[in-house]
Parts: sequence; structure tokens; C-alpha cells
Amino acid sequence: MKNQNIIKVEKERIYQTVIRLECPRFPLDNMDALNATADYIASELTSYGLKVEIQEFKIEGFDESFKNVIGYLGEQSSPALLLGSHYDTVQNCPGANDNLSGVAISMEVARVLAQMENPPSVIIVAFTLEEGHPWIAKQVRNECVKHGLFDSKFRFTSAKMQEFNKTFLRLYRKYFQQGKKGVAVIEAVKKELECKLSEDETLYLDILIKATKSVADKSSFSIPHYVVGSNHYVKKILQDKTKIKGAIVFDTVGWIKSERHTQKTLPFPQEMTRLFKIDLENEVGNFVGIFGDNNSTVLLNQYLKNCKDETVDMPYFGVNVPFDYPQIAEKIPDLLRSDNAPFWEAGIPALFLMDTANFRSELYHTPADTSAAMDFETLQKLAQAAVKTILDGR
Repeated sequence: MKNQNIIKVEKERIYQTVIRLECPRFPLDNMDALNATADYIASELTSYGLKVEIQEFKIEGFDESFKNVIGYLGEQSSPALLLGSHYDTVQNCPGANDNLSGVAISMEVARVLAQMENPPSVIIVAFTLEEGHPWIAKQVRNECVKHGLFDSKFRFTSAKMQEFNKTFLRLYRKYFQQGKKGVAVIEAVKKELECKLSEDETLYLDILIKATKSVADKSSFSIPHYVVGSNHYVKKILQDKTKIKGAIVFDTVGWIKSERHTQKTLPFPQEMTRLFKIDLENEVGNFVGIFGDNNSTVLLNQYLKNCKDETVDMPYFGVNVPFDYPQIAEKIPDLLRSDNAPFWEAGIPALFLMDTANFRSELYHTPADTSAAMDFETLQKLAQAAVKTILDGR
């Protein structure tokens, strides 16, 4: 029966969802597209037979509401397995892989399971504002235009500042990976560079610090700068005492490479990893990373088992991280960059699936993130493994 259901997962439907929605969905520039995407997801889930709810919330600096789209399948009083993905993008990015790949997988799983006579208890959530709090970006834009650092299209007005920003992003990443957060990351970069900074460079960093601090000071979340929608959602389910068995979060899972030297080294010791059909010696990026925290071992084992099933055959880099949320925040903060983070913080079992994003592809967060660069067979396999995992847990 399980194999009959995974046969119903259609690669063509996954592809059509991605190309239907592929366009920038950055809230400062593309609010209409962001809302249209939420409306489309809600309409499709409704057409499959799911009960759909829209969780609207407000954030500082915006009159508009932002929307998480929530679909319910099966008996709502029973503990459900949740599939989550975000549908917003960064600036000027079509977001086909980041993250229509995850949205399309979740929607196809919902469609297949909804055809069952007695479907399992499942919740499908499309999160907004995973990519960051837009009030920070809005303040930075306004101040940088005011002081002549940006032009009217929000580009740096000099090559020197554009080059400096590359240096800043490289150092930001270094300090973030050391466990610093938010304002502390930018302040660490400023301290490292302080003897070399020009007046404009100092001004730029001060603008970033002020904008980031304005959100951090008023946030009730421990990770206020990004994963905004999923933070709101997890807060809601804790208040409502919604029964969640676990969550599977898909984020950027479609860049698959068969060539050598297409994968950067991942910072996990051998004792944490479980590998299937991958070639790390030759740095082949043919796999998806599947990460679970200390509370997620059972769910991780189920999903990895189903990836290895001969009907799925999905290469993976599986990691069972033997830490809880505070330890991960300190030791491996890269694992908290997606919508799995609020679930882990709340002690809810959750998996984080990604193709390793910037550890594999130069397309990450660029205008080149289009459907043309994606491997849709991988998305089909991940959807099949999700169907099997959900049915295993009935």
C-alpha cells in the first residue's frame, strides 16, 4: 500500500508548481507576488480537500499583514506530522530552489495523501519571512539612500563600498559560525576592521547595527532576525496545544551535482554522520543533507530508512546532532538558519533538509536561482520518502 501511494507522486506536478510560482517574492519589492503565492498555495491545498487556515500577523514598520498558510489533513484531534517550507525570497531572486522546491514537495505530498480513503493526520505549512525581518532591510535601505551609500535602486554608489560589502559578508559568516548572533556579529566585524575602516564603511556598519538592534530589542523570539513566520507559527501551536509528532522542513533541496569538486566540506565529525551513495572523497554534490537534533533521532531514522528504500534510492548526508537547541546555537548555528529552528527550540522533533545551499552552489540567493538549474527527480524522491515516513508513523 505504501509503495502504491509513493508511485502517485508526480514529478511533473512538482515541476509545474515551481514554474507557476517562480518569481521574486521579497516583501519590500514584491508584496503582491508574495501574497499571490500564499493565495495560490491556499487554493491548491483546498482543492485537494485539506482544511486551510491563514495565520496573519503584523510586524513593525508595515501596514500589511503577513501570512502563514496552514493546511490540515486527516483527524485533527490526532497528533500530526508536519511538513514545512517557506515561500518568501531575498531581493531580486526568483527563489525556484530557495524555496519553491520545498513548497512543491509539501504540496505534492498533500495531494497524494488526500486521495486516500482514510488519510493520516498531517499539517502542511507554508511559512513567510524565513529570509529575514524586512523592517531591518527597510531601515538599512532608507538610511543608506539618505547618506548616499545607495542609489535609488538600492545599489552601492561606489565600487569601493560594493567590494567592502563582500568583505563584510565573509566576516559576518565567520562570526556567525562561531555562534554570535544579530548585533553581536556586526559588532565583531566592526571591531576586527576598525583600524582600516573609512568614514563611509563605518557609517554603513553603524546603520546595520542600529537597524538590527531595533528589531532585537522588541522581539519576543530568541532568533528575531529571520525565520519570522515559523517563529509566529510555533508560538501559536504551543498556545493552542496543537499535537505535533514532529516536523519535516524542506529548504533549498534541488541543486544536485554528479561532477567531482561540486561540494564543499561540511563541518560534521564522522560519528554524527550516516551516508548513503555519496562520494565525499571526490567532493561530489549528489546528495541532500538531512539533519536532526537530539530530540529527533526516531524521526531521522524513519526518513533515512525510507530514502534508502529501493523504490526511492535517494543519496543522503544524514546527521544525528547529539545536542539540544542551546548547544546547537553555540556550536553549529548554521543548522538554525531555516524554519526547523523554532521547532528545535520548543523541543519538538524536526528534520531540516537542504542540498547544503552555499556549500554547493554559487546560485544561492542570486537572480540565477531558477527552475532551469534544479533536479526534479530529487524532489520527487524526497516527496516519496516523506509519504512513506508519514504512513510509517500512523
